[in-house]
Amino acid sequence: MSGVSVIIPTYNRVEHVCCAIDSALAQTEPPLEVVVVDDGSTDGTGEVLERRYAGRIRYIHQVNAGVSAARNTALRVARGEWVAFLDSDDEWLPNKLQIQMTDLRAHPTLVAHVTNGIIVMRSGEEVDFFKARNRPHLGVSDCVLRQPLQYVLEQTFLTATYVVRRDVAVEEGLFDESMSMFEDLDFFLRVAVRGPFGVSNLPLLRKYQRGSGAPKLSDEGAKDPVKSLGNVVKAGETLYRRALSGDDRRLVSRFLGGSRFRLGLAQRAGGDRRGARRSFMHSVRDDPCLRTAAKALLAIGFGKAGEHVVGLIGKRRGPGFWE
Repeated sequence: MSGVSVIIPTYNRVEHVCCAIDSALAQTEPPLEVVVVDDGSTDGTGEVLERRYAGRIRYIHQVNAGVSAARNTALRVARGEWVAFLDSDDEWLPNKLQIQMTDLRAHPTLVAHVTNGIIVMRSGEEVDFFKARNRPHLGVSDCVLRQPLQYVLEQTFLTATYVVRRDVAVEEGLFDESMSMFEDLDFFLRVAVRGPFGVSNLPLLRKYQRGSGAPKLSDEGAKDPVKSLGNVVKAGETLYRRALSGDDRRLVSRFLGGSRFRLGLAQRAGGDRRGARRSFMHSVRDDPCLRTAAKALLAIGFGKAGEHVVGLIGKRRGPGFWE
């Protein structure tokens, strides 16, 4: 069916999820459906949603299995031609879907559409996400990004701004349920090599930085930097195995080298010196250039002093690719 299926995974966020659902239902271009997957909440989420939204949303409860499994459950039952992702503690502006669907209808070759967003800090400060990522030009003069991979590698877009063709999501194998963090990076990297993205510079999402009392589906990964960076490396490896163009392959190689190096730093900080050495050496295999080799040798041979020199090298080069 044509239209947009909104996908909202949630876990023990009863105090916030209603605001997310309300923002989806209040769109000036209404979605075809709002699918809320409750990933085993124990805070009464189901009772509240059934009482407040009976007949207005599709509510699915499942045994706790993580954010990827929750999104996949929704993707498998979604009826829309397009799927839009919304986290259960964030909110859309009322015209988000209308602006995105207007662009998508105007450019039939697009496989996804993204927008800018506002990060609402715990202090109340509001931060323009594109400006914070040094991407204020996106969507200003051209709403089509024909080579989106570099931007996705640099995590330029927020998950809750994506609208993706559902058939592409299914063909790409959905989200990797073995990943508890950076599963969204892995998924959207695979989408990025399928075709162009539409981009709007308008901040059409309000993403809230909540306090520690509000658990997130990805908390497990956030507590373990080695596991988190291991997921980043895994995402890069999955992409590298694809039949990529020369430019895209170089981008992924550079990304993998930087990610592997950061993994080595995290492993060494955690006491796994053998694993760190292996990651440093693999970073050279992934990104075989003089600069990567120099970084690896400094880190292996000179420990913390070498890390300091590596830091200076990174500053000279500037931001990007996990360095």
